Amino acid sequence: LHPYSQTTIGKMEHLDAATLEEFLAFNKKFYIPNNATLTVAGDIDIPQTKKLITDYFGYIPRGQEIVRNFPKESQITETIKANAFDPNIQIPAIFLAYRTPGRNSRDARVLDVISTYLSKGKSSKLYKKLVDNQKMSLQVAAFNMNGEDYSTYVILSLPMGETKLETLITEIDEEVVKIQKELISEKDYQKLQNQFESDFVNSNSTIEGIAN
Repeated sequence: LHPYSQTTIGKMEHLDAATLEEFLAFNKKFYIPNNATLTVAGDIDIPQTKKLITDYFGYIPRGQEIVRNFPKESQITETIKANAFDPNIQIPAIFLAYRTPGRNSRDARVLDVISTYLSKGKSSKLYKKLVDNQKMSLQVAAFNMNGEDYSTYVILSLPMGETKLETLITEIDEEVVKIQKELISEKDYQKLQNQFESDFVNSNSTIEGIAN
C-alpha cells in the first residue's frame, strides 16, 4: 500500500462559485444518451421493452462526443498528513487513505477481499481487535473506493475514551503487516469464500440486485 494520508472531505468553494450558465452547460454536455447506460431487468418481453425504450427516449438526440483526457497524477512517495476541524464533530477520527489500482484490475478484487477480512462483521480482524477485545475504538472500517483510473483504499477508526489516534494507527498497521508477512489462515480463507458466495447469491435474489 502507498503511504497513508489523513484525508478531509473535498472543499465546496468551486461549486458555490459556479454560475447558472455553467451548470446548464454542464448538463447539456454530459446528460446525453451517448454518455448514459440504461439497464432493464425483470421478467420482460424484450422486443416490447425495446419498443418502449425507443418510444420514451428515442427522440432525445445524441450529444457531442465527450473526450476524456484526465491528467496523470504523480506517484505518492511520502506520507501526506492533513487535519480537519469542525465545531459539530464530537469525536475525533483517523482516516488512512492509499492510492490503489483501478477497479478493473485484479488488485482491486484482492483489496475487496482484504476489506472483508479486516472489517466486515463482528468477527473481522480489526473489529474484533479494536472494538471488542481492546475497547480502543467505537468503529472501524476498511473499504476500497473503486474508481476507473485508480482507486482509494480507506481505513478509518473512531477512538474510544482517551485512546490516541496514533495508537489506532499502530494497531491497524500491525494487522496490515500480518497480512503481508503471514497471509491468512485456511479457515479464514474459506470463511471469506463463503461470505462472497453468499453475497453474490443474495445480490441476485431481487430484481434490483440483478439490475445492479
